[in-house]
Amino acid sequence: MQGKVLILTPSRRQICGSGYGTSRSTGIVLQIILGIMLKDAIVSIVARNRLLEVNKIMSLKNASRLFGALASAFLLCGAASAAPVGTGTFNVTSSFYVTAGAFYIGADAGTAGPSANQQVIITSPNTGAFSDLTIGTTAQMQSLTFPPVVPGGSFTLSQWVVLPDGIDLDLTSLPLSQYALCTGADSAACQAVANSPITLHTAGNAVSADFTVGGWAYYAASPNEKTPFTGIFTAQFPDTTISSLLNQFATQGFVTTSFSASNITTAVPEPASLALIGAGLFALGLFGKKKFVK
Repeated sequence: MQGKVLILTPSRRQICGSGYGTSRSTGIVLQIILGIMLKDAIVSIVARNRLLEVNKIMSLKNASRLFGALASAFLLCGAASAAPVGTGTFNVTSSFYVTAGAFYIGADAGTAGPSANQQVIITSPNTGAFSDLTIGTTAQMQSLTFPPVVPGGSFTLSQWVVLPDGIDLDLTSLPLSQYALCTGADSAACQAVANSPITLHTAGNAVSADFTVGGWAYYAASPNEKTPFTGIFTAQFPDTTISSLLNQFATQGFVTTSFSASNITTAVPEPASLALIGAGLFALGLFGKKKFVK
């Protein structure tokens, strides 16, 4: 007598639902059902091995095929029901109108001030999910006002950036500069003013300024599938010194400048996929140990 393992292979649509844009919870429930089926299959096979003492009921090769089929189902479900942005970069340029309480953003910020249009221009390079962005087109980027944005603190600015390719970014981090407070003297790096995210640098007969941001990127169609991003904003102030720039800011209460920004998203492995791989390796190890013991 010989036991057999029958593996049915339904389509991705049958396992995961209707495909892209389907409910994530539905996919998870179906994955749990697959896990239960796997457990029951293993228990049944082990029982038959003990009763019939037939070593070929579930060989290591058959076990690997079973786990491979289930792994494929999990990965296909992930592709169908989830749409993380993944690894990529995108770059923009625009202008700032900077005050003590806000960074107003827009192509017209130099003249419009607090009424800036909150538009940025797509530049290059753009990679990964952002490679379809067209250079020269506009995107929306909200101005940063303090509050609701809290430099060095906890906050969420939803849809801070809305890109024309259907990707949105939520801002959750605006770290303070880690350098000592500027004294007015030329410096390789110093914090512009107390509790500011801006770092100033002397570069020849010019001053550069930068700050970093962080948060989450996601497709607007699947906002729960988030990919972390970090960004750096840089601006140049030619023919000036740190002292002159700080005096200008103190005297008129604002400075204006153009800026460029580079943002990077970094893919994170899905927990369900990692758990499946770990479970599969553990189970294969048990089957291998059982075979060698016999």
